[in-house]
Amino acid sequence: MLLGSIVVIGLFFSILLGASQKLGHSGSIGLLFGALSLPAGISLLWRSSYIFGWWTIAIFLGISFAVGPIVQAARRSEEGLKTLILTQPLMGIIGVGCAAGCWFIK
Repeated sequence: MLLGSIVVIGLFFSILLGASQKLGHSGSIGLLFGALSLPAGISLLWRSSYIFGWWTIAIFLGISFAVGPIVQAARRSEEGLKTLILTQPLMGIIGVGCAAGCWFIK
């Protein structure tokens, strides 16, 4: 159960980071985690296929449909957009950390 929640949280933050990268970036650390989030997301999808099986597709689509309105709501306000862009390093640390950690937890 712990491993499944780590994978879902990591996927959420990796997808959220990727969606927020389209709106701007927070500097070189944001670009670094943006580049690392794609392999981390693939790693999380791979690991989740071991845990959830075919439900991985539904989980990925569900998270993607949840992230879309969050990004759109943040995009409408100036403060929300600024907050979304400035939290990119935090999203990257959580997403990449979950991707690395899920391979070490049995």
